[in-house]
Amino acid sequence: MNNNIITRVDALKAELYALMNEMGERAKSELEIEPSSDFILIMEELDSAEYIVPVVGEAKLGKSSLLNGIIGAEILPVDLDVATSQALKVSASEKPRYSIVYNDESILYIEEEDILKISSQAVIDDKGLETRLNKKEIKWVEIDYPTKFLPSHISLVDTPGLGALYSAHSKITNRILPLAKAVIFVLGSDRPINVDEIKTVHKIISYTTDIVFVQTKIDIVSDWANNLEQNLRIITREFGEALSHPIEIWPVSNLFLGKAATASEKRSEKYIEKSRFLAMKFYLESILLEKFGWDVIIAGTSFGDELIGKAEKSLAKSILSLSDTSGSESHKVISENKNKRRKLEDEWGDKGYKRKKHIDSLARYCNGVERDFSQVFSERGDIYLKMRNEIEQLSSRKEVKAYGEDMFCLLYTSPSPRDRG
Repeated sequence: MNNNIITRVDALKAELYALMNEMGERAKSELEIEPSSDFILIMEELDSAEYIVPVVGEAKLGKSSLLNGIIGAEILPVDLDVATSQALKVSASEKPRYSIVYNDESILYIEEEDILKISSQAVIDDKGLETRLNKKEIKWVEIDYPTKFLPSHISLVDTPGLGALYSAHSKITNRILPLAKAVIFVLGSDRPINVDEIKTVHKIISYTTDIVFVQTKIDIVSDWANNLEQNLRIITREFGEALSHPIEIWPVSNLFLGKAATASEKRSEKYIEKSRFLAMKFYLESILLEKFGWDVIIAGTSFGDELIGKAEKSLAKSILSLSDTSGSESHKVISENKNKRRKLEDEWGDKGYKRKKHIDSLARYCNGVERDFSQVFSERGDIYLKMRNEIEQLSSRKEVKAYGEDMFCLLYTSPSPRDRG
């Protein structure tokens, strides 16, 4: 995803939050109008800068290896009999930092080597809450790391592996799901999705219908493509009507992803294409920015207009009710309300300067996106020329088929003109 688009959306959200906060405060203090619960909910969403995305699936399918590939280092445990028995939250940062976050939001900073010990020695009580010697309930272990492929606004949460042998782990995962903006559901490449996994997806849908299906270990299992087709048929049959977006399954090589994170720039580009990861990343970001970026901005603008309408009606009603009364106090209130009404019109009316400023910001965002897409599809654009050159070098049906499957990823790896400038 073009980082400039993400930056613009975040800036729009911050701008709209400030405007709605001003509207709400003035409506309460000047007109005694309480903003609706939906208005407050949208404000909370606008103020949210982090998108939490749990990574869910049965044990030993490569969830932790996938996150290690994204991080670019072997930090999450993968070699234990039950590798992850804690929730491990991975976020991008400038410097490595590791901590335990308890349910009371207190924090204990730890060293990298402590992560393995904590994950292998977790004790799960009958409520599904992990405890240590101090008996404080752990929310998750936070891993802040300078990752190459994880955007700053997305945090991935590696959840304990599910399945019949690890039923207690589902309690930990169920505590994380209510926080999810979307979920990455990891499938195996050596078999189709099973009954227990289908039940888990049904559980996830009760919290969010934004699920990104990822099939890992495609570099290990030769028959992964056939199992992907079976998974797609089963998932479409079971959940086709329940999910927010058309169902896709994104194959990812954890091996090549890990190599891409640590290789030189030239080699990294080849490895990342082989990993197929960026297409999945683009899809996830698109979902998050659509639902929790653009859609929230539109909803916030709508609820702002609704509050302005209530204020206009309240002032008009007050002026009308006092117009037939006499006395200096009544005339004073009428005069004050007329001034408030005039100010409201100047700021938020059809030609109000604050409304115009916000609309201009939306227009700049839309124009920027349009320029990015024009660059992709213009015959003189760098991305078009790059792809045309690559297509002209294809010499067999096999190469054409492979290029077609990876085209989405290839589009993504080419930066926009502003990213380059």
